[in-house]
Amino acid sequence: MINPFFFSLRKALYLLTLTLLSQFISAQTIKGRVLDATTGEPLVGATVKLDGGTKLETFVKLDGTFSLSKVPGGNYQITITYEGFTNTTREVIVATNGTKTIDIKLEPLAKELSSITVTGTSGKEGDNGARRLEKVADPILNILSAKTIQLLPDITVANVLQRVSGVTIEKSGSGEARYPIIRGMEKRYVNTLINGIKIPSPDNKSRFIPLDLFPAELLERVEVSKSLTPSMEGDAIGGTINLVMKDAPQNKLFQVNFALGYNSILSQQ
Repeated sequence: MINPFFFSLRKALYLLTLTLLSQFISAQTIKGRVLDATTGEPLVGATVKLDGGTKLETFVKLDGTFSLSKVPGGNYQITITYEGFTNTTREVIVATNGTKTIDIKLEPLAKELSSITVTGTSGKEGDNGARRLEKVADPILNILSAKTIQLLPDITVANVLQRVSGVTIEKSGSGEARYPIIRGMEKRYVNTLINGIKIPSPDNKSRFIPLDLFPAELLERVEVSKSLTPSMEGDAIGGTINLVMKDAPQNKLFQVNFALGYNSILSQQ
């Protein structure tokens, strides 16, 4: 006589085996590749998620492939996401047998621009441009920009150079600033350039330039070099003064300067 307990146990084990076997048979695999639609390169690390009642999720491997196993048969939506590419959702029908294989190509979000136009001001006459030139210059350089010169009461270039450290001005017999002296060297050891070109002296008996000839309002900047480089002439052991002139205006320019002053000595007479 068969024991009812053992009969019930055998029946339960039989049903459990059939259930597991049916689930194994119905559970299929989804395989595929995820590629860049433009270059065809594999998108390594892309996230593949299976929607539709499951929580299956995986990542794309180095060769661009992915695999989702133990997927019950039915209709699903598979979503692929990757940074910098459009999210793609595909409908997938999983049969009760076999392996489903799909290839998915993602479109990049970035678009190539035909051209880029950048418009800005050079800032050559500003203090920021002058400090930048001082920073990248090979010799020791001091620069006064046009903006700085406009704030000064100086009329000639010789008067402007009094504002530069290490530069002293020799005055004429009338008391007007005229010849620059750099680091205490004789004025004959100082070269004067206009836009990088050496200019001769108006006096045939000397080689130094009287800088009271140049109005300060014509300058874009004044560059005072206190050290020699191989690109400079060897006769300027005192230093070099480069007068960078303003460009000619594109439109007509009308400018008026007005100055007023008095002599305190005359008022006491």
